[in-house]
Amino acid sequence: MMKPNKIFLLAFIAFMGVFATSCSDDDNYTPGKETGAYNVYFKGESNVTMSLTDKTFDITIARSNKNGELTVPLKKVRVPDCFKVPESVTFANGDTVKTITISVTDSMKVFVNYIFDLQIPEEYTNQYKTQTVYPGLNMNIHKEDYKPYAKVSYSYGFFGATQEVNLDYSAYLDLYRFKGLVETGYDFYFKWNGKKDSTQEFSVTNAAGEVLTSAFDSGYKDDDYGKYSATWDNSEFNGYKASDDLFYILYKWTVSLGSFGTYADTFKIISLY
Repeated sequence: MMKPNKIFLLAFIAFMGVFATSCSDDDNYTPGKETGAYNVYFKGESNVTMSLTDKTFDITIARSNKNGELTVPLKKVRVPDCFKVPESVTFANGDTVKTITISVTDSMKVFVNYIFDLQIPEEYTNQYKTQTVYPGLNMNIHKEDYKPYAKVSYSYGFFGATQEVNLDYSAYLDLYRFKGLVETGYDFYFKWNGKKDSTQEFSVTNAAGEVLTSAFDSGYKDDDYGKYSATWDNSEFNGYKASDDLFYILYKWTVSLGSFGTYADTFKIISLY
């Protein structure tokens, strides 16, 4: 008679054989693509602002290994139809940097932000290496005609500070802009018909030139009150006052807990560009 421990051992061996066969049959593992030989990446790119007449912009691509000629396909993750991107970039032997030109068609709209996303295929990268360069490119692209109009001395009524800032003007929108007036990335806009008498027309607007009737995020925040919003207050005079040679803009400042009241910002044109 076979002893119980021997029976158990034979059963275990049979089970392991079936398990090994099962794993071997179902294992569809495919090794990843080899990386690290080229380390191709996008170099020094940032958001692009184009003029109304621009038809192209450039992108720079680099590689770590300069030996031999290398053609690298470009993966178009998100490319709007108005942009024409080359299918690949070719490095000549000894080259580590290459510039490609992106063409822009007439279908690109003015003052519209487009998201533009390219990637280098994995086999041309070194994703396992810690570095400050990237095989992906994600940027915002838009056309505008804002140009420096004047240098002004701007006094913040609420913040109690004065500084010199640039005032921009768009002929296309007939709109003035203080870029990053309180914080970077938060712009202030106004319309003015240029008159300095009773025919003067003045209004605070959004980026599209629409008159602001509600609060907007100023960009400023602190630990005590959080975000600060501004609301244009046109219940009193706003615009250019010849007797003072100053522009007046009234803003009501609020936080989540309530309002701080209305304060008048003023600015004076120092010089025109």
